[in-house]
Parts: sequence; structure tokens; C-alpha cells
Amino acid sequence: MQKELNYTRVLYKERKFIFRFTIVFLVLGIILTLMTPKVYESDSLIELGSFSKDLKSNILVAGEIERDHVYTQAEAKNIISSSIILNPVIEEYFSKGYSLNEFRKNNIEVIIVSERGGLSETLKTSFVNIRTKANSPEIARDINAKTVSNFLSFAEVRYQSKIDTISNKIDRLNRDLIGIGAERQIDLKEEKRDLQEILDDARSFKVISDPQLPKEASEPSLLTNVLLALILGVVIGSFVAVFREMLNR
Repeated sequence: MQKELNYTRVLYKERKFIFRFTIVFLVLGIILTLMTPKVYESDSLIELGSFSKDLKSNILVAGEIERDHVYTQAEAKNIISSSIILNPVIEEYFSKGYSLNEFRKNNIEVIIVSERGGLSETLKTSFVNIRTKANSPEIARDINAKTVSNFLSFAEVRYQSKIDTISNKIDRLNRDLIGIGAERQIDLKEEKRDLQEILDDARSFKVISDPQLPKEASEPSLLTNVLLALILGVVIGSFVAVFREMLNR
């Protein structure tokens, strides 16, 4: 009758084998890391254009005043990821066969960010973070800058349209104020004042943080791969050692 296998004794007995097995995994992990193409990341942060809502009805909620954004964060994310914005980037920096889907999967990530100001700033402001990836630090930065430029050019059209709409309303009110009764003038002047305050408080799309030249690769991580190789080497080496012992019994 065979004795029950003592795993602790087996592992201690085979410690040299497990050590050598782990070293092999470690060397392979380092070689694969060095052979894997480096990936560099560049980030930029954009404040979304916005207007105050009807100032008379503004109510602080959790210390913040909601703003009427030209594009919501979800809309901005979809626009940045669209062919209108990205195709010119792909055409300039990548080979002809590189597709939009490949670029979205491998080279860009749009992250929704919400922040509020300090104690003196109660207006809620929305941002989007654009993160681009490439095998060259210069290309990672440049495709980010190109994406930002394309988006700002696209978004500025709608922002300016809203500015023009409010300005036209103010001009119309100025014309309507001529030759009307004093009672009616009060209402129109109040409406004009509100529109002017919204116009004065308008925030255009703005780059808060320009894309920077990455100093080091984000992928692959040598430390992560070394730790993973050590863990796998020890675990698999232990299983192999126990299996060999079971075959020899």
C-alpha cells in the first residue's frame, strides 16, 4: 500500500529543480519583454464648452451649479472617436491599410472626467481626457495633438453658432425696446440682462493640458513581466515536481 504523498517534502526535495525552472521562466520573460515593441502614451485634457443655464432658476445642488454644455461628455467622446476626427489622423501618421477600428482599438482612448472647482468656484465643469498610444513617443504626442486640433475645430462651429444665436436675440431685443411702453420695457430689459450674463459667462472649448512627449514606455512593463514570470515559474515548477514524483512512485 502506497503512502500518501507528502507535498511539502516533495517540494523541499525538488527545490533545486523548481529554482532552475523558475530561472528559465524569468529569462524567457525578460527576453519576451525586450523583444516586445514598446508602447508610449500621451495624454491631453480638454474642457468642454458650456453656457450658464437660466440664471434666475439656478439652484445649488451639492454646492454645484449645472451648466448647459455645447456637447455632453458622451457626445464629445463619440465625436472624438468618429471617422470625421480620426480619419485625417490615420491618413497622416499610419499606412494606407490601417483601419479606423484598428486605430480605435490600439491607439486611442477617450476618458470622461468630471470635476468641480475650488471653494470659490461652484460651477460644475466637464472634461474629456484623450489618451493616445504609439510605438514612438513623438507619434504618440503628435497624433494626440492632431486629434485635439480636429475636435476643437469641429466643436468650435457649434459653440460659435450658439454664441451667434444669443447675440442675435440680444440685437432683436434692442430693436424691440425702441418705441414700446415702460411696463413692457422692464420685461425685455430683464430678458436682455439674463441673455447678456449667459453670453459673458460662456466658456469655450479649451485645452487644459497639452499632449506631452512621453519620457518612457508604458508597455511592456519589465517589473510586471518579471514578477509574473517568477510566480508562473514557481507554480508550474512545483506542479511539474509533484507530477514527476507521482510518476516515480
